[in-house]
Amino acid sequence: VQIPAKKLKQYFPETYTKTQMEEIIFKLLASWAEREGKE
Repeated sequence: VQIPAKKLKQYFPETYTKTQMEEIIFKLLASWAEREGKE
């Protein structure tokens, strides 16, 4: 799955790098998976 950076930037401060955005997204996905019981 590829999500264009242009779409993601609306959810992050302008100063965030692509690496920072990626780290946040993976943390959020891990949190969501844990809540769903999908480790």
